[in-house]
Amino acid sequence: MDVSEERALDVSELESIVRDAEPTAWLVPPRILRRVIKRDKELEFLGLQVPHRQVYTIAAAELRAVVEGEELGLRPDQEWPPVVILLARPDLEELAISPRDLVLIDYWRMLFHARAHVAIEGRFADGSLTDPVLHDRIGRIGRVEF
Repeated sequence: MDVSEERALDVSELESIVRDAEPTAWLVPPRILRRVIKRDKELEFLGLQVPHRQVYTIAAAELRAVVEGEELGLRPDQEWPPVVILLARPDLEELAISPRDLVLIDYWRMLFHARAHVAIEGRFADGSLTDPVLHDRIGRIGRVEF
């Protein structure tokens, strides 16, 4: 089948594919993602551009302080993972006209980025990675390559 003949993804299919690959990843409306980032990073200024607007990792306890489970589409009895990966839900019109392979590549990249954050933050938390060790590794690899 030619790429141009492939059917587009819809949001529910994309959510299912992402959750199958990473159960702790949730697609959320961009406005909720911005609110979470602003609160977590204490960026309370109106109109301020938030960093990492498409992907964000956060501990469930911190996330619960900002949003309700139903805002994320969770059932009341659904368990929250210790760390949640939030991905911006794509615009429906944009998703409908985007090639499915390109959408999936974008979301795999975001998941990779998020998993790297989770792994690094975990190593900092358990003490196996420190600022001096990280700076030494960056120096050996090279800043551009890092």
